Amino acid sequence: MRDCPICGNNSFNSLEKFCQTYEIAKCTDCSSLYVNPCPSEQALADYYNNSPCNAAVDEMFLGRLRKKGDPVSGKVLEVVQIIEDALTDVDSISVLEIGCNSGFFLSDLKEVLKERNVLDRVTLRGIDIDLNAIENAVDKSIVLEGCSAAEFLKRNKARFDVVIHFELIEHLQDPSAFMFEIHSLLTPGGVHYFHTPNGNGFENIALGYNMERPIAHSVFPPMHLNVFTVENIMHFAIRHGFKVDNVQTPGQLDVDIVKEFGENLDNEFSFIEDFSEDLLAIVQLWLIKLKASSHMRVTLRK
Repeated sequence: MRDCPICGNNSFNSLEKFCQTYEIAKCTDCSSLYVNPCPSEQALADYYNNSPCNAAVDEMFLGRLRKKGDPVSGKVLEVVQIIEDALTDVDSISVLEIGCNSGFFLSDLKEVLKERNVLDRVTLRGIDIDLNAIENAVDKSIVLEGCSAAEFLKRNKARFDVVIHFELIEHLQDPSAFMFEIHSLLTPGGVHYFHTPNGNGFENIALGYNMERPIAHSVFPPMHLNVFTVENIMHFAIRHGFKVDNVQTPGQLDVDIVKEFGENLDNEFSFIEDFSEDLLAIVQLWLIKLKASSHMRVTLRK
């Protein structure tokens, strides 16, 4: 059992179970959803190192490694922009990716930095609790370490100008401790940049967490244990000593996913089946502008 991972309150209401198995709590103070009780850190470490499901995810990630001539992902370009902005004030910076898997993102990032002639001014490093992924690193020139952020802090005195992670914080048993660890890992004024699902995104509100979906954007234990939203992420960041630079929801698939499953809906969102493709595109644009898409990217500063 645990307190609310967002605000620390220990009072909650119980909601419908996930797949009739995991208990879902709704905090009575901040209305955040979270799995409670949730797997222990030891159980999660076992899952991410030994589960056939997670091994399949590792294989999928390896398949995402950019090949020569492929377009650069928007995620890589976002981090490149953060790095280039930081390099306007200093000669060199260090970047740490937490939850780096086999280092495919860092490898892509390295190649783009090399193309832009700034790689010699940037140190890249990664950590992940998935030891199998670390052992199958895609780029041996990038230092990867098999450990958690807490273990890394104990072993190393290195501090970083930019700390990044993607679709990670929703997986953690104790995201509050994780935020404090990142705060300690950053240099003064350092940037904390990450992606996480937006629990109040259109797709999540329309489909809920127990309906079949092609992308896990909401509660999804034993993987997604915490639900972050545009509303609670700001409180969560400030509570852990960060300044909020920017919160965006630049998703693209909400209306497509909801329309795909529209015939199974028994609520007001079932009308989406009647929308034309042009109207769906307009609605998706509105969702992005209103920060109501189901994919969220957050930029914080120490």
